[in-house]
Amino acid sequence: MNERCCDGKTIQPNHPDLIKTTLTPESQQPPPLTPTDVLKSVQAEHALTTDDEKILALIQRLGSINNALCRQLLGANHNRPTYLLKKMTANGMLVREGTGRATSYCLPQPTTAK
Repeated sequence: MNERCCDGKTIQPNHPDLIKTTLTPESQQPPPLTPTDVLKSVQAEHALTTDDEKILALIQRLGSINNALCRQLLGANHNRPTYLLKKMTANGMLVREGTGRATSYCLPQPTTAK
């Protein structure tokens, strides 16, 4: 197929007018990350860091953490995450929200100077 453009030259097959582009439909977009996906990512990236740093990294990505997610992150029983979350809250690194099974921990909100 030899098409001619306005100045009489032959348009090559790699000409921008002949290249067909396809847009990826939304159904082919990768699904949004789940907390488990983020957890695995943080575990891989922070394999050699402290437990406190792993907890902070996960909270930065998800916005908050609870004891169950912390147990998964650290691969620990109930006692270790409970101890770390209480310690980090007492040190002002985290803020506790809710009670009982609905308890979650997030980063403290920065205060603005007046």
